[in-house]
Amino acid sequence: MFPESLQSAAEVSAQCSLSVAKKLYSFSRSALWVGTTSFMILVLPVVFETERLQLEQQQLQQQRQVSSTKVLHKYEQLPCNFIPI
Repeated sequence: MFPESLQSAAEVSAQCSLSVAKKLYSFSRSALWVGTTSFMILVLPVVFETERLQLEQQQLQQQRQVSSTKVLHKYEQLPCNFIPI
């Protein structure tokens, strides 16, 4: 139906395309693996540490609020003419 040279060129072209697609797929899998593991090793510890520090600061802030509320409540119960020294 088509000339032999055209069929041969189409076959070579298809094989090359398939080969390139397989190599590209393999490369993208490897690149994704390297990127994901690098992210997990390098970035996630920083994220976790930042989250831990924010939680610590929030807890300290809550403790200060509770302490200041207790002190204010203590002074509210004192008589009006009492002057702390």
